[in-house]
Amino acid sequence: MKTSVISLALAIAAGLASVAPLPCFAADHQDLEEGLPTRVEDAYPHPYRAREVQAAVRYLNEDEGDLGELEIGFDYGAARNLQVSLAAPFLFGSGDRAGNGDVRLHALYNFNTETMRTPALSLVLESRFATGTDSEGTDVSAKAIMTRTIGTWAERVHVNIAYTDVGSPEPGDRCQVWFAGIGYDRPLSFDELLILDAFWEQSDERDGDDSIVVEVGVRSQLTPWSVLAWGASTALAGDAPDVTATIAYHYSF
Repeated sequence: MKTSVISLALAIAAGLASVAPLPCFAADHQDLEEGLPTRVEDAYPHPYRAREVQAAVRYLNEDEGDLGELEIGFDYGAARNLQVSLAAPFLFGSGDRAGNGDVRLHALYNFNTETMRTPALSLVLESRFATGTDSEGTDVSAKAIMTRTIGTWAERVHVNIAYTDVGSPEPGDRCQVWFAGIGYDRPLSFDELLILDAFWEQSDERDGDDSIVVEVGVRSQLTPWSVLAWGASTALAGDAPDVTATIAYHYSF
């Protein structure tokens, strides 16, 4: 089952990448995506038929030990206002490696662009398949995203609220988990963006402590087709890793 899901995910990615003819699209350092480098997303998808590959390296300092993570991802503008993404993490180190290799399928649909009266609004549906280490069941998530421009420096505020239905919870674990985050970004220069965010997330365990985490990140436009992002987070409370550091690279084609 796990092999068939991985094969299907790779086949989808290959099929999307091979659609022809496709124009070349520039990368966008203002396009906030989950974990690249911070958790909160913005409400805007990639342009129609745009393609992007991503590689992110993370260091996570946890109570159980240190972990390294390499995440490989692929994004595609599958339709107007619709972005589809595939990603998988590969974990190494002395910490808990449950979920190593799980495939994540992520679809973001934007309902409207921002106007003078209304923010940009999007809905994300995501499935995390149990293709990796010590994984069972399929987790399904829904996330609402709002983005609003404020101030005179093209600053933006983002609100993310997400609900996850856990496919196969362990005894003592929750069947549903909630997440809420707020983010802020502003240009540092023409090709650099500063990101600040904070989020609250329920613990997977019924008797666990909910997490409160703050993050900071920067996204830099290296070339018209590539973006380098880096960031760090620290947990103020709960079961989240004490410290996380991320560096990510995006290439659009």
